[in-house]
Amino acid sequence: MKPFFVLIFTILIIFPCFLQAKKLPEKQIDFHPAQIWSDTNGNPINAHGGGVLYFKGIYYWYGEHKLEGKSEATFADGGIHCYSSTDLVNWKDEGIVLSVDYKDEKSDLAYGCILERPKVVFNEKNKQFVAYFKLYLKGVGYETSNVGVAVADKPNGPFTYHHKFHGGGSPKGSGDFSMFKDDDGSLYHLTVRKPDKTFVIGKMDADYYYPAGDYQVCEGIELHTEAPALVKRNGVYHLLGSGSSGWKPNAARYYTSESLLGKWTCHGNPCLGLNSVDNLGMKVTWGAQSSFILPVQGKKDAYIAMFDIWKPENPITGRYIWLPVRFENGIMSVNWHDSWNLNDPGESKISLNGIWNFKADYYDKGESQAWFSPDFNDSGWDKLQVPGNWDIRNEYADFSGKGWYRTTFETPSGIDGKVARLNFEAVGINYKAWLNGETIADVTGGYFSNYLNITNRLKAGAKNSLVVCADNSFHSGAYWSWGGIRRPVTLDINNSEFIESVKVVSVPDLQKGTAKVSFDVSAFNGDKVNEDLDLIYEVSFAGIVIKKGAKKVSLMNSSITKTSVEFFLPKKDVKLWHFDFPNLYTLKVRLRKGDVLKHEVIERFGIRKLEITNSKFLLNGESIRVMGYNWVADERLTGNTLPTELIKRDIDNMKSLGANMTRISHVPLPKEAYDYLDEKGMLVIAEIPLWGTTKLAEPENPIAKNWINQLVNNDFNHPSIIGWCVGNEIGSINLNPRVMEYVEKSITYVKDSLDRSRFVLMVSHTANNQPEDPSRFADFVSYNTYNSWGKNIDKVHEYQPDKMIFITELGENLIGEDLNSSTGNFSKMLSEIQGREYLFGASLWTYNDYRSNYRSSTLSWDGKVSQNRDWGVIDGYGNKKRAYEIIRKAFAPLKSLKVKSEENSIQVSLQPREKLDLPAYTLHEYKLLCEEFGKDYQPSKKTELVLPLINPGDQLLTKSFDANENPLLTARKVSLVSPTGYILMDTTLCYVVPEKPVIRAIFNDGVKIRVVFDHVNLATEYKLVYGEKMLNLTTVTTIDKYIEADKLTDGRNFGKTVLVQLVAINGFGETGSEIQNVTLTYGKLPPVIKAVKAFQNGISIGYSSEKNEYLYKVQYSTTSDFSSDSHLIQTTCKGACYVPDLKPGVKYYVRMCVYEQYELISPWSEIWPITI
Repeated sequence: MKPFFVLIFTILIIFPCFLQAKKLPEKQIDFHPAQIWSDTNGNPINAHGGGVLYFKGIYYWYGEHKLEGKSEATFADGGIHCYSSTDLVNWKDEGIVLSVDYKDEKSDLAYGCILERPKVVFNEKNKQFVAYFKLYLKGVGYETSNVGVAVADKPNGPFTYHHKFHGGGSPKGSGDFSMFKDDDGSLYHLTVRKPDKTFVIGKMDADYYYPAGDYQVCEGIELHTEAPALVKRNGVYHLLGSGSSGWKPNAARYYTSESLLGKWTCHGNPCLGLNSVDNLGMKVTWGAQSSFILPVQGKKDAYIAMFDIWKPENPITGRYIWLPVRFENGIMSVNWHDSWNLNDPGESKISLNGIWNFKADYYDKGESQAWFSPDFNDSGWDKLQVPGNWDIRNEYADFSGKGWYRTTFETPSGIDGKVARLNFEAVGINYKAWLNGETIADVTGGYFSNYLNITNRLKAGAKNSLVVCADNSFHSGAYWSWGGIRRPVTLDINNSEFIESVKVVSVPDLQKGTAKVSFDVSAFNGDKVNEDLDLIYEVSFAGIVIKKGAKKVSLMNSSITKTSVEFFLPKKDVKLWHFDFPNLYTLKVRLRKGDVLKHEVIERFGIRKLEITNSKFLLNGESIRVMGYNWVADERLTGNTLPTELIKRDIDNMKSLGANMTRISHVPLPKEAYDYLDEKGMLVIAEIPLWGTTKLAEPENPIAKNWINQLVNNDFNHPSIIGWCVGNEIGSINLNPRVMEYVEKSITYVKDSLDRSRFVLMVSHTANNQPEDPSRFADFVSYNTYNSWGKNIDKVHEYQPDKMIFITELGENLIGEDLNSSTGNFSKMLSEIQGREYLFGASLWTYNDYRSNYRSSTLSWDGKVSQNRDWGVIDGYGNKKRAYEIIRKAFAPLKSLKVKSEENSIQVSLQPREKLDLPAYTLHEYKLLCEEFGKDYQPSKKTELVLPLINPGDQLLTKSFDANENPLLTARKVSLVSPTGYILMDTTLCYVVPEKPVIRAIFNDGVKIRVVFDHVNLATEYKLVYGEKMLNLTTVTTIDKYIEADKLTDGRNFGKTVLVQLVAINGFGETGSEIQNVTLTYGKLPPVIKAVKAFQNGISIGYSSEKNEYLYKVQYSTTSDFSSDSHLIQTTCKGACYVPDLKPGVKYYVRMCVYEQYELISPWSEIWPITI
């Protein structure tokens, strides 16, 4: 018996060791937004839609406890879960502190109730912790809501359910809410009232149990504002919220007020950046919704904005986004970070954006009259937004010259011993800058991000005067020379030792699957001290750290210290970057002195290999023949400030149009544009703005060399950039006699001194007629051609037989502004250049129309009255022309995609490209998507098929989808989807006629009728049928939102009546609108409004312009019938105008008319609603 006892005892002693063998997670330092966040036990945190309470040195996070295996439709709510932490990163599980009732069906908390968005406050009077939550009783659904109240004696519970009340002062209750405890201890309930969705506020009683009185409407906060999160800073209340769209994410909205019960001001969406985990941006708040704003204790001006990613089909898998809040000039912003921590990163950025004083220097007197002086009186100056273009404003629309900007800013406190730098991201075009009356910059070509060290020029504890004189007189090619401080201005504060740059080079071994990664670090040593620092780095992929390392860095008695790091990644950690698989790594580099963080820099990079060998252009060892578009990076409504949404819209469009490689722009793009190209996958050539006949193309000229330095150093780490271009169309030896020497030296300089890892090029338009052309020094010939395309490239090949060719500009003539007639001559161009092994791609001129005052004696190249240069497949306002779908088909990765409906199946035939087609590349992991649509064109079913590997030259491939009979089916759409999610080809089968179209407005001038309408579901195009007594005449079809019938009279027989009907068309049939009678009267048609856009607290309007028109009027109002609060502006601007100084968050209505002669005035156009 004794041995038996010993054995049992031994097992009992050892067995607990097995239980403890589970490895607990390491202590975390960083926040990783949108990634799985585990507690200290290693389990995913389960506290959704929550809030945080700080009590006696500990943070308590309360959130919805979601049940495993349950959806929102099948009762996922299990109660309130609590976690505790002292550092906000590592959270201990305190358990469920309030559970739903699984036993009592009559309980308010009976299982099956909906319990959401818990918030907890501490009542000093009662010494109670009071929890509040949205409560929908079991079986009631979302129609009537309660606020549930529970109490506890300890912050970690348990909580006891106390009672419920209807919030918002409505019998239907209220929805999402925030509980805000003010400085005097008063508690307020801010919520959206049911059923009218009005945002209201009510004060709670002294016990914090019930509303103390009536609720008050929060003036200025929009209807349908949900998910409120509130914080008070420096006496101002900041409220973050969202729109109302069910479980689907939408854009955040942000308001401020100096009184909780006062008027609120809307500041739009404070969220910036891209959620790299889910590839979602600010328009959908990174796929999340706000829940709480958390003040960080013990840190001045530190706040965290909390968001939840909802997963209604499996709520327990919902993730959290916690991001730092930044306040600049009293306004909140929330920027995306892949990872971040609460430690001081050794750097702060203070935005100087906003309203600056502005004056156009028509007579060039600014410098002589010392407009740069701090004491200069600028009280009568205009006010313009920075960043922005003065050319957007009507009064400066055509101004070319010097524009002066003035502002002041305070020297930040606590910067002794630190380095202060001003960063001008881009200014149009040349500029000078003065700080406190002293010159700090004189820049030729403000295209590049420029840092100015102003450490010893700031006034301690006082305001500083900052003055910029921008000059847009410089003109190159046919671009519009946009003027102004067009990109952000920031004041960057760093420790005296900081990382100035990190440059990453990665080289894959395609045979072994491994990769060598090296990076060079330049450290700035402001005090020129001699000391040793630790350089610590980590590389992560998809949020997982795959490589860590450290080395000592010795700062010597110099301002810059350089060091390098090199390591290898094993095969398991190597994911190559490709235009279909844009895999990105994150490199975090830290500079430390012991435990003190001096600076931290985060860069992204990709691993890819580009080669030219055996007459093939190879990406990661695979031959690619690729197409693209030149992008003139501006728009009529926003200039070249390049708002983030425009950058993404245009790059997304180009990717959907089959763009995989291009010389994308004549000028450098902002970092966020290259970032998005990295993320979406496009090979681009980056270029300095050196163009045409110019003295800059001389080897001694320092300007071009400086531009090259800035271009390469600023944008080194972007895997999308595959080459640097030292000039465009500068190759004529007659016009630029020393261009051969310039190009040879410039290319050699880049390769020897700046970047050995990329191609270096010069874009030529002379390589077909100069046997000795400067393009011979480039790695391949980049060539522009606008006629005789095949003959020209054959001649280039004859002169440079050992070089491959990429057509950087492929074009012929302007294709037109009219969306319908703009079809281009693409088939002729493309047929001429196909089938040449030495030609591996081409880039169409252009993707978009752009503003220009270029004039030509050749009609097909001459500019338009509207100032739109109409080369593009979209117009200058973002509208797609018929050319868009034509070129999309021409640039598609397959020769054809044909869809045929058969009994119980959909047959799809896929014809691959030929080996020497353009484009032609291997398709990896492409998908066929079949979508079914029901009533109101709502998606009802999706089926995906993963395609096998498809190589150029492969045989016809057929696939099929099941197609069971469905009487509610309205359409099926079959699409070819790239691995990055872009639909590159599609065919729609319609089973019903389009929805019935509705005519918005009808205008006529006695000869012509114009019908304005909105597009309807299932229609592909529209036509107008008309006639005097019957509908016996038909117009050509349109894809636009208006259509015209012309020559209805001879210009004299006015007064007759015409019948008109708008007809919507699809492949199944037609649907007509109600028939209307139109009496023809002599007059003038109003402008065609092309687009209306809210921009910088104003409205940008794009419209048609004709030669005889001399004046345009815009009427705007907050009432749809213009009966009150109506205002009028008039302008002579062609093509676009701007209405400034409007109220954020307010809905306006706008319309236009035009004057041709004093007594020939059009009626008002149709009305366009727009919310600022």
